[in-house]
Amino acid sequence: MTRLRDRIMATGASAPSYYDLALATSRVPGWEDTLEPFHDLLRRPGGEWAARSIRAKVGQGLRTDMLGKAKVIAAENVARYLTDTYTRPEDLYTMLSTVIVVPPHELTFVEVQGVENRMGYHAFGWAVSRQPRARGGWVMDANLFVEWDKGKPFILALMTWFLGEDGRYQPEGELPTPYTRMSFPKDPDHPGVVENLCERLVMGYGIAVATLAMTFGLMHSKNVDVVVQVPGEKQSRAHHKRRGVPLTRYSVLDIQPVTRALEREGNASADGLGSALHLCRGHFKTYRPEAPLFGRLSGQYWWKEHPRGKAEHGEVHSSYRVHPAASDAGVGRVYEPVDEHTELATGTREGGGRDPDLAGRGLRAHNRVQNQLAEALLAAGLTPLRPAPHESQYDLGWLSSTGDLYIAEVKSLTDANEVQQVRLAIGQVLHYATGLTTSAGRIHPVIACEREPADGDLVRACSDHGIAIVWPERFAGWLAEHDETRR
Repeated sequence: MTRLRDRIMATGASAPSYYDLALATSRVPGWEDTLEPFHDLLRRPGGEWAARSIRAKVGQGLRTDMLGKAKVIAAENVARYLTDTYTRPEDLYTMLSTVIVVPPHELTFVEVQGVENRMGYHAFGWAVSRQPRARGGWVMDANLFVEWDKGKPFILALMTWFLGEDGRYQPEGELPTPYTRMSFPKDPDHPGVVENLCERLVMGYGIAVATLAMTFGLMHSKNVDVVVQVPGEKQSRAHHKRRGVPLTRYSVLDIQPVTRALEREGNASADGLGSALHLCRGHFKTYRPEAPLFGRLSGQYWWKEHPRGKAEHGEVHSSYRVHPAASDAGVGRVYEPVDEHTELATGTREGGGRDPDLAGRGLRAHNRVQNQLAEALLAAGLTPLRPAPHESQYDLGWLSSTGDLYIAEVKSLTDANEVQQVRLAIGQVLHYATGLTTSAGRIHPVIACEREPADGDLVRACSDHGIAIVWPERFAGWLAEHDETRR
C-alpha cells in the first residue's frame, strides 16, 4: 500500500486551482452558498478555463529532497481517536497546553489516510521542519498536503508555530490555542479567491491540526511506543521500478499498546478501531523533577481512562495509574489497568472453539484477575509491567527485590474448561519465558487463575516443573512468602 508521501515523491504536489477548490468545497455539506460565485463564473464563456487558470503563482511546492529525508509517522489511530473523542478544539488545546509538542526530528512527515471526515479528504499530511530561534525556543513550519482524490496531492497551507525553550507551545493571549501564523496559496492577479477557499477547507477540519499536535505530544510520552513498519520487499521493488523510489518506511504510534488492548479492552475486531479507541479516552500528565511520579520519575506520560460498568448496574469508579517500566532490565513497559466490564464480542461465545478469555464472561474474569494481581504487586512494593510490542505477549510481569523477572499468564476458569485452560497456560508461559531476552536475573513463569484449580494434579505438575500457580486469595501471601525466599 502506498502512503501519501510515496505519491508526493512520485508525482509532486502543487497549489490547487480555483476549479479544484470549488469541486472540493462541493463535497462539504452545508457549504452550497460558498459555490455561488463559482457557478456564476462557469456560466460565462470560457468560465471553466478561467477557473482552472486561477492558481497560485508562487509557493508551488516543497523540495522533494527535504521530504525524502523526513521521518514518516502514520497517524491514523490518532486521527480516529480525536474524531471519536474530542468535539471541541478548545478541549484539546487545554489538554495540550502543558505538553511538549516540538517535533522530535528535524524533518517529519505526519500523515493520515482512509479516515472518514466531513471535508472529504482521502488523505492529509504535514511536512514539518523545526529550527531553533535565536532568542530561545523553536519555530515549527508545517506544510499541509491534502488529497481529495488519491494520486492528486495539493498544498493547502503553511502553518508556523512558535514554541518555548521547553518545547511547549506559547498560548496566544488569554486563549489556550498556540501562537500560530497561517498562510495559504494565492493568485496575486485574483486576490482573495484561492486563499479564502483554502482557509475554509483547512479551518473546517480542525482535527487535521489537532492530529499534528497530539502526534508530537504522544511521541514525547515515555509510555508510548513508536513502532517501525517496513513495506513488503516485492511491493517496494515494483514501486521503485514504476516511480523511481522505494515505498516509504513509516512508524506507527502504539498508544494502547494496540497489540492486545484494542481487542481485549475495545473489542476492535468486532466494533472497529475507532470504537475501540473511544473506550480508552485519555489525557497527558507531566511530572517534573521537583514533583516526580513515585518520587523518582519525571517526564510526559499518556494516561488513558476506561468507562467502568453500565448505568443500569450502577456507576463504577476506578482509579487509573501509570507505573514505571523496568528500563534497567531492558524488559517491559508501564502497566495500565484493563477494563473489567467489557461486553461479549459480537458473534462469539465461550466454548465455541476460541480462547474463552477473548470474549464474554471469560474476558471479564481474565481482566479482573489481572488487575487484582497488579494491585497485589503494588501493595507488596513491586512494579507491575506489561510487555513491550516486540516482546513475548505475557499478561503481566514484575521484577522481584533481587532482580529476578516473573512473567504471568492469566486464565479464567470454569468447571468445564479448567484442565484445558491450565494446560494452555503452561505452554504459553513456558514459551514466553523462552522467548524473552533480559538483563535481569532468572525468569520465573507464573499462572494466575480466577480461582484455585479443583484438579490437584495440575497444581502439582506446575510445582514439579518450576511454574508457580496462584489465585486471588493467595496473591498477597504468596508474593510476601516467595519474594522473601529470594532475598
